[in-house]
Amino acid sequence: MIKSMTGFAALTREDDRATVSVTIRSVNHRHLDLQLRSPQSLSSIEGELRALVARHVTRGRVELSVSLQFRQLPGVEVDFNEDFARALEIALAKARERGLVAGVLTPGDLLRLPQAITIRDRQPDDDDAARAALAAQALLRWYGTADAKSLPDVVADTLTDFRDLQRRAGGNPLGNADLIYVNSGDDAALNAGVRRYRADAQAAAWLARWYTPSGKLTRPLLAVHDIGDPLVPAAGAFTYALTVQRAGHADNFVQQYVAHEGHCVFTPDEVARAFDQLVDWVDAGKRPLSGRLP
Repeated sequence: MIKSMTGFAALTREDDRATVSVTIRSVNHRHLDLQLRSPQSLSSIEGELRALVARHVTRGRVELSVSLQFRQLPGVEVDFNEDFARALEIALAKARERGLVAGVLTPGDLLRLPQAITIRDRQPDDDDAARAALAAQALLRWYGTADAKSLPDVVADTLTDFRDLQRRAGGNPLGNADLIYVNSGDDAALNAGVRRYRADAQAAAWLARWYTPSGKLTRPLLAVHDIGDPLVPAAGAFTYALTVQRAGHADNFVQQYVAHEGHCVFTPDEVARAFDQLVDWVDAGKRPLSGRLP
């Protein structure tokens, strides 16, 4: 049994029904502190997942992320048999006149009658497939570092985080109603076809209060990014650097990068080199240089 650990691992498995991705990262801690992120569809087995980790890990701050991406489900077509419904209503009216039944016919009643409503899978036509392909290509180009293989994992992980934000904020804290997408390769198609949402005012205010970095960085922070990170694009660190600079704490922030594709795919040696730089910075005042991790 592992008594203490510092590490990172990721694994993806897929079949004809779904793709499951599991990411685990940990640092040393006096006790086992497990933070689990999983989709709502797996809530019924959350206890089993926690028990599984506890059987193998007794100490450490552990972050376990599980994403589940089902194969795209087809749309549906609903056919309503109006002739049957009219005949049924006439029969019920006669029964009410004779005092045999009471009440009115409801949609719930019709759903229980297979003769009234038929629901079947809708097969996508060529135009549907073409539009989906164009939208996917535009979204990939707009996102930048994600590719066709990594985008489902990016969406699944982001969805888990977004649901957590909605729960904490008490509503939808984000929106794209006023966002104009650019640099996608087909901005007109993307802006015309993307679904729009508007943030709830109260939830947006909560996010602005608790999730907006102040830039008041009072301790040294060395950020290391993969240049091909599809989940957390490295360019986002530059935005944070500007926030820190405006707050007057630029001396406490250094950004470095490694030439890898993926999310936090650092080698043990790279982690050790970055940590040594941070220790020298804190203990000896030797501030690391920005740029590629030496």
